[in-house]
Amino acid sequence: MRVFTKPTFILAALAVANYARAALLPIPITPESFNADVVVEKTATPALKVVTTATVDQGTNNGANTWMEIGYDPANPANGLPAPGTVVTPPLGDVVFPGNTVSGVNSGNPSVVNYSFRMPPDYTAPNGILIYGDGTKGLASGTFTLTTPAAYALLSLAGSGGNGGCVVGVATRHADGTTETNQFGSPDWFNGTSNVILIANERCGSSVNFTYANANSGNPRIYFRDVALTNTTSPVTSITLYYVSGPANSRNDILAVS
Repeated sequence: MRVFTKPTFILAALAVANYARAALLPIPITPESFNADVVVEKTATPALKVVTTATVDQGTNNGANTWMEIGYDPANPANGLPAPGTVVTPPLGDVVFPGNTVSGVNSGNPSVVNYSFRMPPDYTAPNGILIYGDGTKGLASGTFTLTTPAAYALLSLAGSGGNGGCVVGVATRHADGTTETNQFGSPDWFNGTSNVILIANERCGSSVNFTYANANSGNPRIYFRDVALTNTTSPVTSITLYYVSGPANSRNDILAVS
């Protein structure tokens, strides 16, 4: 994926906005927050092992399409997700790739330039919160634990969904013992134009056979969705994400928060 200086399964990117700041900056979360490894790292080679624990298309069945890191496809070395720990900001306007142009990304929303998200720290370990579309099988929820609790007025979560995406619930826990609930729609990882964080421009076609898919297609994509908080004084300690509604075969991947 090409990085634009501007992320279903919820790519483990979560962004939180402090009410005293104009910019939304990445908030450190504990590595143990992630419940699935859905990214094929660039160093992965065909072998008698599978390097992921789940995929965006099939969840813990661990087959079909999923994310891949930049450098995994030697014929298209700029395609894929940026290196672990990379801070990315959303593009604004037309996104130009060697093979095509994606027009009007985030059109009419110039404030996207104030957002930034940090990619998960390790693609060889769990790197996203995966939420199953039926809310029962596999992984129905996951929790981001903040390494340093702080007060915020807005959370922005980075992710997308395979097979249509779902409505994802958000339970935000504060240091004073209170919990507030919200929800957001996790868009399908193809063709969305609103609040796009990045466009990978290719995906791994099989986590078992190590194939490539959709090279230079302008897909798949990671988006951000905002959640406003009412308790803006007590520090946020954790954020639990869970299935609310949507297609039973959807797999939602949340990767980060700001």
